[in-house]
Amino acid sequence: MAVARAFALEGAKLFLSGRHLPKVEAVAADIVGGGGVAEAAQVGALDEDGGEKYVGAVAEKAGAIDISFNAISIAHALPNRAPLLELSVEHFVRPLTS
Repeated sequence: MAVARAFALEGAKLFLSGRHLPKVEAVAADIVGGGGVAEAAQVGALDEDGGEKYVGAVAEKAGAIDISFNAISIAHALPNRAPLLELSVEHFVRPLTS
C-alpha cells in the first residue's frame, strides 16, 4: 500500500488489481480518500487470460501504461530470508498458489 500511496502522491492514476477484491478496493478507497485516483479490479496472478484482458483494458482506458509494479508478498515464502534469485521455483510461486 505504501508504494501505491507514493505513486498517487506523485499524481499517478492507479489501476490496482489482486485476487482478493475487498483488499484491493480498500487500498483504492484509501487513495481516493486522500485525493488520488485509483481503480480496483479482481485479477489473479495465475490467470493468464484474465491478466492479459485486464492489462489491455487498462492500456485502452489510460492511453498507455507507464509503470507496472508487482507487489505479490513473498516474505513468508523465503527460506531463511534467502535472496530472491536464490529461491526455488516452488518457493517463488508459493504466494500465488497458497
